[in-house]
Parts: sequence; structure tokens; C-alpha cells
Amino acid sequence: MSPAQHRAWAALCGASYASASPSNLAGPTQAFQQTCPPPSALACADFMLLRARSQTLPSTNAINQLLDFAGHYDDVISETGVPLRTLALAEALRRARDCGPTERLWEALQSEVSSPSALAPVLLDEAGRLVAGNPQLSETVNAMRVLLADKLAQTELAAAVQQTGKLNGVTTTNLWVNAMNQRWFCILSAAFSQNFTAGHSYIQNFTAVNCYPQSVVERGFADAVKEAGISLPDYFSISVELEGRSISLPSRDGKPAGDVLAEAQFRMSQRAGMRLRDSRRGQEQLAAALLARPGSTQEGKDIFFENMPGHPQFTIQIRLANRSLLYARQRRLQFIFGILIAASALSALIGFVAAYRAFRRQQRLSEMKSNFVSGVSHELRAPIASVRLMAENLELGKIPDAPRQREYFHFIVQECRRLSSLIENILDFSRIEQGRKQYELEPSDLAALTRTTVKLMEPYAAEKGVVLRLEAMDSPVIQTEADGRALQQALVNLIDNAVKHSPKGETVSVGIELKNGGDAPAVRLFVADHGPGIPRGEHERIFERFYRLGSELRRETQGVGIGLSVVKHIVDAHHGRVIVQSAPGQGSRFTIELPLKK
Repeated sequence: MSPAQHRAWAALCGASYASASPSNLAGPTQAFQQTCPPPSALACADFMLLRARSQTLPSTNAINQLLDFAGHYDDVISETGVPLRTLALAEALRRARDCGPTERLWEALQSEVSSPSALAPVLLDEAGRLVAGNPQLSETVNAMRVLLADKLAQTELAAAVQQTGKLNGVTTTNLWVNAMNQRWFCILSAAFSQNFTAGHSYIQNFTAVNCYPQSVVERGFADAVKEAGISLPDYFSISVELEGRSISLPSRDGKPAGDVLAEAQFRMSQRAGMRLRDSRRGQEQLAAALLARPGSTQEGKDIFFENMPGHPQFTIQIRLANRSLLYARQRRLQFIFGILIAASALSALIGFVAAYRAFRRQQRLSEMKSNFVSGVSHELRAPIASVRLMAENLELGKIPDAPRQREYFHFIVQECRRLSSLIENILDFSRIEQGRKQYELEPSDLAALTRTTVKLMEPYAAEKGVVLRLEAMDSPVIQTEADGRALQQALVNLIDNAVKHSPKGETVSVGIELKNGGDAPAVRLFVADHGPGIPRGEHERIFERFYRLGSELRRETQGVGIGLSVVKHIVDAHHGRVIVQSAPGQGSRFTIELPLKK
């Protein structure tokens, strides 16, 4: 201070020593303020006046005002070298003897322990005496003593480390230090202080040191990895190297990490900021000096420093923790992939076979359709040509004999009946394919239906030189619910096939019989011939549409290959079945079995 400021300050201190009355200090304080002293000296004068005024206030109000002052002048040092916040806290603890500790006072005490001054142990002793009757608060004071001892140890260590890692006042490195029976990680960063000489202020650079025990550093990295939610297989682990030293992380199985598989380097980067207070001239000067430093920026009233040299470097590594487990998982994956590949290949093979079979089926169907068209054309063209020729001969009078004319008329009637049967089969087949075929079920006498059908087909059989014989029936009348016209068509188709495939002079037997055994009585209509027979492997295929045995060019019998398919559809619609009994050289027996109500 200047000589005038020093004289005013001495007068204020003398008045304070003489009397603690606020009235005695008001005048000397005002005189000192008029000399325009430095901000820190003004803060010291304000504290003297506040301490005198607090003596006249209730204890709670006095404590709150003292703590407000401590928070406002947190970084101001008194002429004795003790921070003003510490002196204000000591005065608040003294006044707390009257009202007991408050929550705000306790928070201020914890803040003091976090950044301790030389009087911190004395303040904890005073706090211990204040809460001697409260076990919980006494335990808290003891915990603060432990924290204070750790902070003081760190302070001593930081004071020793401050002599290293500096180049022109700027930090250049971070350190691992062995001290006090443990290992410490020291972060060195640039700091600045404001000094006043002869009314002028200047900025001084120095190295700030923060020391952390290795256990705290390891716990911090472990919590960071946990909060990051990093999920790794059991055979991998994470390790960290901080400034060249490994950091232990919790291991899943307690085994040390193995080979390094991948790693990445990172840098601890946190924007360090300082709030400016425009009301203090000295701090404005400090702000101006800081802003003048390269690499600093200003956002609003905050100064932030990036690319500070004190930010530690660390490396995260992914290591192989369990080689055997990795190989086991790999083998399991290979087995699963092998099964998937085999299943895919099998599916592809099945698909190929199914596609090939569908292609072959479609090819056969196309061939059968072509044969069907050829057969229908042949079946229609031959009788129509014969009927036309005979009709023209009769019309032109080329057949004058009455017996020959009756023979012609008989032949025309037979051909027309065959054409009608063929066309009826084709129409029924078309309705069946389109799903429009409907059956009208009504009470029908199957015995009478069989007799009528045999009599209807006798002329056709006689024309072919085949004897059509009706077997003896079990009952003259057999009543059931059926579509008589459709069943007659099915029976006609069976008799037509039997006659066509029977040699001349052979007999085709038609009959009806009852099946009374068991719980399901049935009626059976059968047609038996002595033709060439059907191989057992063809018993199912002969009911397929358009299917006929042998080549179309070698076929000696008439037909288009839809008669038996129509028969099967009719029988299925009546909830019955068609039974085939045949073998090559032994003839054939087709039986229509229909359910019969009791």
C-alpha cells in the first residue's frame, strides 16, 4: 500500500484493538476506503466492520452474515496470510456456541476441509467441542479429520511436485509419485496469481498440482467403464494405461489380462472456466491478462482454456483374457454355422428335387393333355364320319334293302349313344375341374339302377362280341341316398372299360352285394372282366386324369383317359371308395363301395 493507505490501515487496526464497537470502527473504515486501497485490503476492512456488527446480532443472523461474507470473498487473503473465509468461519463457529451448529455452517466447514488452510485443524477441534454431545456429528468431525489429513498430505506432496515439470512457468508433464507409503498420480496444470506492488497489479504464472491416490484413480476408471455400458464377451477384458502405468480394473475371473488385441489413445479434456466479476477492478485486470494469453477464448463472461498441457494421456486396451474360452466359443460358432450351411444345402436340394418333380409332373400333364386332345379328336371324328357316310347312303337311296337299312339305322343309333356317353364324360370332367359339379342326393334303388344299366349296355356288349351278365343279387330292392344318374354314369364307364378290354366271346359280370359285417354296412357294385389285367403299380395311377396305359399310337382300345377319374370323383362325392383287384393275365374287378344306412 501507499504511505497514506498504510497510515489509514494502521488507524483502523488500532481502533479495532481498542474497541469492537461498530460505532468506533465506522469512521476509520470510511477514512481507509477514501484512500482507494487494493480490493483485498478493502475486503479485510469490511471483515473487521462485519465482525464488530455481528456481536450485536442474534447468533443465527450473525452466522448467516459471516458465511455470506465468506462465500463472497472466497479467495481473498488477510494480512496474516489466512483466507478471510477461514476467519469468517472461525467467528461463525464461536457464535454457534450459543445456538448450536446449523446445516449451512456444517457445509462451510466441509468446504474448508476440502480446501484447507493452516487454521483447518483448529476449526475441526472447535467443531468437535461444539458437537461433543451428538455422536453422529462427532463421527462426522472425525471423518473430516481423516479427510483433512489426506488433504494436507496431498498439499505437501503438491508443494514438492511444484518444483518439477515447469518451463517458463507453464506445466509440461504429469507425474506418478511414490510418497507416504502409496502411489500418487499428480496432474500439473497452469495457474495464475494476481500481485499488487506500489498500487500496480501484475499476473504471475505458476504450476498448480492436484494429487490423487492410485486407488481413487482406479475407482474412477472402473466407474467410468461401468457407466459407459461396455459389453464384451467373457473371453475379452479391458485394461487402461495412464501416463505409461497400468490401471487395475475389476477382472471377471480374477485372472490377469492376456495379449493386447486392440487399443486406442485418449486425452482427459475438460474445459476449465473462471467466472469474472466486473465489480472488482483487480479481477478485471486478471481477466484482461488471461484473455491476452494465446489459446484462450471468451464466451459471455466465462473464460475457457483448451489444449492445456496438463491434460493426462491414457490408453484403453482390449485384451484376450481367456484363450481356451475363445476357442470353445469359436468351435461352437463353427458347429452352428456348419449346421446352418448343411440345412441350407439340404433345403436347396429338397427345393431342387421338388422343382424337378413339379417340372416332370407338369411335363407329364402336358403330354397327357396332348394325348387327351388327340384321343377326343379321334373318338369324335371316327363315329361322326361313319354316321355321316351311312346317313348319306340312306339319303341317296344306295341301300334299297330293308334289312340293310335297319342295320344302318341300328349302327347310327349305337354310334350316337357312344358319342353321347363320351360328350357327357367330357362335360362332367369339365364341371369337376371347375368345381361346378353338383350332385342331387335322393332315395334311389341301387338294385333297379344296376339292372337298368346292364340292359342299357347289352346291345353295346353284343356289338363287341362280349356277353354282359347280371349276377344274382342279395336283395331285389336296395334303397340308399344317392344321385342315381351320376351312379349310373359311373357304372356305365366301368362296364364300357370292361367290354372294350375283353376279348370276343368273354363274359363281363355285373352285380350288387351287401356288406353287413362290422359297424359300417355298405353296398358294393362290381364289374368283373377277363381282360389283360392291370399291373399292381398302376392301380392308383389309372384314376389320374388323362392317364392311359401304353402309348397313344399303340393303343388298340378307344377312350380319352377321363372315364375312371370321373368314376372316382362321383364315388368320393358319395363318401365311398373304388376298389381295384387286378393282375396281368387275370382280368380285373372294379368295385364301388358306398356306405349304407342301417
